[in-house]
Amino acid sequence: EYIRGFSGSSVFEYSELRRELYDDTLYVRIASLTRQTTTALLFSWLMSRVRPFRLESIIPLGAAGVLFVICAMQMNKFPFAYFLTLAAINLVRDVVPGDRPSSGRILRWLLPCAAIACVGLLFVLYRIQYRGAGLSEDRLNKVVVYRVLFCSADTLRLWFDYFPVSHPFLGVQGIPALANIMDVEPVNATRLIPENYVPGVDTTFQVGFIGSGFATLGYWGIAAYSTFVAVFVLTASHFMKRDQYAA
Repeated sequence: EYIRGFSGSSVFEYSELRRELYDDTLYVRIASLTRQTTTALLFSWLMSRVRPFRLESIIPLGAAGVLFVICAMQMNKFPFAYFLTLAAINLVRDVVPGDRPSSGRILRWLLPCAAIACVGLLFVLYRIQYRGAGLSEDRLNKVVVYRVLFCSADTLRLWFDYFPVSHPFLGVQGIPALANIMDVEPVNATRLIPENYVPGVDTTFQVGFIGSGFATLGYWGIAAYSTFVAVFVLTASHFMKRDQYAA
């Protein structure tokens, strides 16, 4: 049914496929655990282990493919964009070593080409989402540009407007894994915010670890989440560099 949705032949609307039909299934609950930052790092690490025409590359390449499918089945558009970019960067890094004079020229061409490909892919995906809705070309372009460049910043403001004036900080409830362990009802802020600001619209607002941290513990939460992300990224970078030198 997801494949039919992407091809435009499903009898269900985009929002039904993504948020209603399979919302309580085990697969969707597992898939929702992947987040953009950690997923991008994991995908980059897997792609960095791939070496052309080597048998040992089958496992990391297959794992990267599985990760792509898991994210794609959520019908989230941005994994398509950053997976494309990350795969291209990893490919150029392996094919064109950084000490060659030509590598700089190729990278200068790669970035704008990857950006154009990403925006074009998002354009196609939004066309599928809004098929039959009478969406004009001009409005579709605004949706693609706005969602990519400005939407996260605009929606993040709502977190600071809503917490703690309209709702106390979530504390443990804002961390689903801990909430389940402590037998506390978890609260999903990405759904709570749109329910209050755009009632009747079944959607989520994704604003990353800054919004999650603030909703959980306020500015202390931002500090804690930022520290965790920094440690996570540095640790992942360390292991990736170690694997690269070992190869």
